[in-house]
Amino acid sequence: MAVATALRVVQTSLYNNRDRTLVRFPEFASWSKILKRIMVYIDGLNLRYGILGLGFEKYMWLDLAAFGHALLSEGQQLVAVNYFTARFKKDRVAGDKKQDNQSAFLTANRRSGKVVIHESFFIEQRCDCANCSSVGPDHETSVYVEKLTDTHIASRMIGDAVRDRYDIAILVSRDNDLAPPVREVLDLFPEKQVIVASPTEKVGKLLRKAATHTFIIKEQAFANSQLPDTVTARRGVLLTRPEEWTQ
Repeated sequence: MAVATALRVVQTSLYNNRDRTLVRFPEFASWSKILKRIMVYIDGLNLRYGILGLGFEKYMWLDLAAFGHALLSEGQQLVAVNYFTARFKKDRVAGDKKQDNQSAFLTANRRSGKVVIHESFFIEQRCDCANCSSVGPDHETSVYVEKLTDTHIASRMIGDAVRDRYDIAILVSRDNDLAPPVREVLDLFPEKQVIVASPTEKVGKLLRKAATHTFIIKEQAFANSQLPDTVTARRGVLLTRPEEWTQ
């Protein structure tokens, strides 16, 4: 009888890593739920163009920590928000305005201990003029191409999974290029989930297929996750919501 009781204690005190539930001996305690750890990965420029495509420019002054919390469900806790982007080059039409707005946005969000910003870069590429059929040096134009952002997202997501820093990864992107790292995480760690969140229904088919599931971010999540109109950064520097991003 004593042996049978001891065996029951061992069997019912196991930690179930799949659903992170601690199972205790029923005569001493009931099931105890442990919150799921959520890590958010935001493809910054992908999100930016999704927001602009919806005509939601007024929501660009986004509080990334609050936005991360807005993506959670009951029984979940936010570990961190990883925001991946590249610094804009000077725009021939807008001048420094786009750069200044982005800089203010990034600086304002660096105040939060929950937000980690990962910066990549743009490179200039020459290409044939799109307005004519001629080729040659006199008929070339420049375009700027974002580099390394997808690589940074992939390496961080897989690395965090290997270090067991999350149970569920929420990936804010629509880019099919991120399907391979999503599949890799789920192949290596079947107990984990990778959920894709998008501001629009236009999610890449390969990414949608690779993810555990996909959901559309509601407008309310953006509306409720705005920074104050004026933010005090380090050393007392005041950052103001860009006029173009006003409510």
